[in-house]
Amino acid sequence: MSKGWLITGVSSGIGRLLAEQALLRGDRVVGTVRQSVHAEEFEALCEGRAVARIVDVTDEANLNAVVLEAEKILGGIDILINNAGVGLDGSFEEITSLEFRACLETNLFGTVSAIRAALPGMRNRLKGDIINIGSGAGLIGLPGLSAYSTAKFAIEGLTEALAAEVRPFGLRVMVVEPGGFRTGFGGSIAIAANTIEAYDATPGRSKRDIWHDYDANQPGDPKKLVDAILKIIEEPELPIRLIVGKHIYNLVDQKLKKFSQDMEYYKDISYSAESD
Repeated sequence: MSKGWLITGVSSGIGRLLAEQALLRGDRVVGTVRQSVHAEEFEALCEGRAVARIVDVTDEANLNAVVLEAEKILGGIDILINNAGVGLDGSFEEITSLEFRACLETNLFGTVSAIRAALPGMRNRLKGDIINIGSGAGLIGLPGLSAYSTAKFAIEGLTEALAAEVRPFGLRVMVVEPGGFRTGFGGSIAIAANTIEAYDATPGRSKRDIWHDYDANQPGDPKKLVDAILKIIEEPELPIRLIVGKHIYNLVDQKLKKFSQDMEYYKDISYSAESD
């Protein structure tokens, strides 16, 4: 039986590849884009089963309308993929409040708005998967990407809490945490308007060129990433989080070991705060 997908950000990258594979499986996809040319390109993939809607996920009212329309087009949203996102390069002190908030508006609140709009329909049908595309930066804070990491860490917490809240309704929620993949995202990362010379020799600045030079040379194959997502969606149970990519897997493993060591080392101090 075919499924109905709503995917935000289908003009390129993971969102586009997921949509293409879903269409090849005979499913129907409503995808969001921000430009009319991308809407035309997307609908040309499969006339009738690929439907594009132009919307900026930071526009909550319009996004709500698109989600409700998608429910009518699809006869209910079986799978919601929150994929739309933007990067922002800059050490925390260099990033203005406006830039920081804008990063969160797209990467966090765009996801929040899409879920909020889709959830009532899924809950009433007692059926639906919500897949949030996170990042390894949501598990490991990366210097130079403090705003982006903030948003992705928030997605991690949202996913974990939401999964527990909606499990009684038969809904499943998962966050995908990719490492470095050749999606073109690295080359599209915006750079903060302010530059503070004192940060020139810091880890955040040294990674600036890496994000752009590294783009298209990452170890991860985006098609295999999409295959992994499609495979796990067919499983009877979803994990809360799916870490994809050998490099990020090993980095997270190292972090967890250090986290466990620190907990044990400071255990006495942690326990000391209990009431007598």
